[in-house]
Amino acid sequence: EEAGRLLAQCGDRWETMPARARLHFARREFDLAAAVIKQALNEVGSDRARGVPLLALLVDTELALGNLVAAQAAAARVVELSDVPELPAVQGQGALAQARVLRASAFPEQAAQLLRLALTRLQGTELPMLRAAMHRELAEAVFVSNQAMAISEAAAALAIHQRLGSPEAEADVDLLQRLGVDAQYEPPVSHDPFAQLSRRERDVLSLLRQQLSNRLIAERLFISPRTAEHHVSTILSKLGLRSRIEILA
Repeated sequence: EEAGRLLAQCGDRWETMPARARLHFARREFDLAAAVIKQALNEVGSDRARGVPLLALLVDTELALGNLVAAQAAAARVVELSDVPELPAVQGQGALAQARVLRASAFPEQAAQLLRLALTRLQGTELPMLRAAMHRELAEAVFVSNQAMAISEAAAALAIHQRLGSPEAEADVDLLQRLGVDAQYEPPVSHDPFAQLSRRERDVLSLLRQQLSNRLIAERLFISPRTAEHHVSTILSKLGLRSRIEILA
């Protein structure tokens, strides 16, 4: 809901299209997500760093819609754009998208082989969420043929998500339970009242401590005064406070 409010303040700027598409996908508005992704792809042109994540999301969207042929076409474009060894994140996202299409096309072994190779290439990189997604997808790919490996891969995904405190861990637990493992996940409890604030909200909080107005906060962070006002309101709500004076206290 908060993402929707923030995007509504951005107008129709094309730079917000990827975020809009992800929001539609999260809301299961798959037709809208696909339309926005295709529009965004026209804008990014040959930019691989932006194009591949959009195409990967398009693959997931078409699969969610049951459009396997369209997903395969998007995956073919991913193959063309993602073969960039110097961009491991792009390469990894491309491999993950291809694997999902292969599994949906009833080729789980090929998907598993692709994911094993991609995980090897990602060793030593700081891309934990991507690696976790690959481990989970690999677990799904070998779910029937090799349950021991599926359990190992799902557990690897869970370990990463637990370390990061990511809610994605819940899906890992569901997968492990389907595999017959009595797995549990408890979100980490933080005693820091500011831990619930987003990074941008902490930026705003820092400027509030300097007793800056919404207009000055907006100027410092290169956002609109209305967006600054929204952040201040959200900070007050999350911290259970009523005024800027209470924030200072």
